[in-house]
Parts: sequence; structure tokens; C-alpha cells
Amino acid sequence: MSDPTAENLIKIKQLRDEAKFEEALDLIHNLEDSGTISIESNLDCQILKGEIFCWLGRYSKTLEICEQAYQESQRIGTDIQSFDILIFKLLALIGLKDTDKL
Repeated sequence: MSDPTAENLIKIKQLRDEAKFEEALDLIHNLEDSGTISIESNLDCQILKGEIFCWLGRYSKTLEICEQAYQESQRIGTDIQSFDILIFKLLALIGLKDTDKL
């Protein structure tokens, strides 16, 4: 049996790669609202959401999401995801021209 969460995450990444950001965000919100998502998958969604908002130029929103996601990644001990989050946090700070926090 296939994992619907994993399938949705793959679909979200495909939509992101096709620059269909609003569709990807809608799918993320639907997945989050389903109530059946694991902590790890929720963190994946947060990272994807932060990345998408960064691509949309919504740097403040990216920063907000990445700060929350980073705290969660540290809490559950996922170093690889922490690294991904920090990359988008850095890009958001550059986008905001808030280099004092770098």
C-alpha cells in the first residue's frame, strides 16, 4: 500500500518545480489540515512552504516559517532538514536586506 502523505509531498515538489506555487501551497494546507500527517512530514511541509514563499519574494513570511521550522527540526533532531531551513532563512534575510542578522 502506498503512503498518501509521501505521494502528496512528491506532488508538492513537482508543483514547486513547475512554478505552480499557489497549487503547491493549497496542497500543503490540505495535507496539514488532514490531521493525519506525521511530525516529520509536517516539517517537510514547513520547509517546502518556506521555500515557496521565498521564491514568491515573501521574505518576511519565509523567515517566520523557517524560524519555526528550525526550532522544530532541532527539537526532533533532524540535522539535514535544519540545514535546508537555514539556507532559506539566509535567502530571506538577503531578500529583506537584513544582513545584520547574518
